[in-house]
Amino acid sequence: MREADIDAVLTIETASFQRPWNRESFLDELANRNAAAFILKRHEAFESSAATAYICFRLLYDEMHLMKIAVAPDWRNSGLAGRVLSHGLGQAAAQGAAVALLEVRPTNQSALGLYRRFGFRQIGRRKQYYSETGEDALVLMRHLIKEES
Repeated sequence: MREADIDAVLTIETASFQRPWNRESFLDELANRNAAAFILKRHEAFESSAATAYICFRLLYDEMHLMKIAVAPDWRNSGLAGRVLSHGLGQAAAQGAAVALLEVRPTNQSALGLYRRFGFRQIGRRKQYYSETGEDALVLMRHLIKEES
């Protein structure tokens, strides 16, 4: 992801989250040396590239923390979330991350299904994590590098 992609990303962001990030939040991520962000674009004849999905995560020590993942509404349920998640997990592992962590709403069944398909398991719960609704967050984790016996 580059600064030039942020307008397209913001369109997906506002369609996907109750409290979307703003331009400054994405610029901060792009400037953060511990952060990574990838965008998936489609290319069609006679049309400029358009964003279809993105992922943002941070690498701290040997942990990947998934900050954002979203797919444009017209492209949901097409496998793109899995593609960007797989890419992000692979990039994090290649940079030495041993585990991936994230928070998700217990009511977000589509996200929970995706994360479970990718081997994430619940390791905790953060009470009233989402300030706009008071909803808890489930904390999920997945190992990226097999531990040696």
